[in-house]
Amino acid sequence: QGRAFWVLDDLWVLRQAANAPADNGLHLYTPPRWSMGKPGGRGRTFEGKNPSPHVPLYYVIRDEVDDDATLKIDILDAGGAVVRTMASREGDQERCEKGNEEPRQPIKHKYAPTKKGFNKWHWNMKSEDVPCIENILIHAGFNGPSVAPGDYTARLTLGDLTSEVSFRVAQDPRSSASPDEISDWANTLATVKAMLSDALQALDQARQARDQITALISEHDDTQLRALAENAVSGIDVWEKKITQLKHETYEDEDAWATMFDGQVRYLMETIDRSGAPITGGMRTRLADLTQQWVELQQELRNITANYIVPINDWAYTRQEPYVVHPGGHTVTADGGT
Repeated sequence: QGRAFWVLDDLWVLRQAANAPADNGLHLYTPPRWSMGKPGGRGRTFEGKNPSPHVPLYYVIRDEVDDDATLKIDILDAGGAVVRTMASREGDQERCEKGNEEPRQPIKHKYAPTKKGFNKWHWNMKSEDVPCIENILIHAGFNGPSVAPGDYTARLTLGDLTSEVSFRVAQDPRSSASPDEISDWANTLATVKAMLSDALQALDQARQARDQITALISEHDDTQLRALAENAVSGIDVWEKKITQLKHETYEDEDAWATMFDGQVRYLMETIDRSGAPITGGMRTRLADLTQQWVELQQELRNITANYIVPINDWAYTRQEPYVVHPGGHTVTADGGT
């Protein structure tokens, strides 16, 4: 009705554009100092829209981009380690997450644009996603936790073209956490994420071993092999149900069937992430409980491997048959070693 406040966001891009090199094939603008904890959400009717809480990445591509070209965006920490990689097209991680999609929670991935001229993307200040495995339903998803405040670099790569800039992610201004508390928070998040990643990898390998064992006994009528195989498959079946809830098929199933180890660890990671520093006593207690549970689960899987899978591979080695993967990352080589 002619009455409003007008705000021009990201004016810094226009200021930098005056000095941007005109002949660069790929140019990334330097984001300003960006605070964590910015509000998000959408406004209602006749309400303004909050600026995005994500770090804005504006860039210019001088020429048309081939259909098969991929724009890669790496975020590096102050030590030069890559903490997050994004791209302009679907990768294995996105395909896996889409394959695990729950009907009530459809997944819609977005990708960095590569049109000629001016483009905008963003970084949500999250670390790399938890590695996805097939045939698993984690309702909270595979998103990695937030990074710690600090200095970061964004590096764009398109074919032979690169452009990178440095910027700072600042602490949430509402937080009074000390540097030591923030460091402890970030390290704890990394520990929980590693536990979840290791558990999913071990589950994926255990399933692979089970498939390989099933293939062996389908091809060989051997009493010794069958006894070992039945015990191995039975053991993996029981172990799998402790790692993930196989009865979860849709969102409300969490109310009917207990969330198992993967979902419990994922929930703890999200709780620590959203709460911010400092870590509470309850979080530490829960982490200690889950850590002990993971130690016991790892030992169970090692026992299955030692008692059944290793003898199966001894049987396979003497007959020059395919070997079965050892869950936990070990495989048997051609000479019977690991």
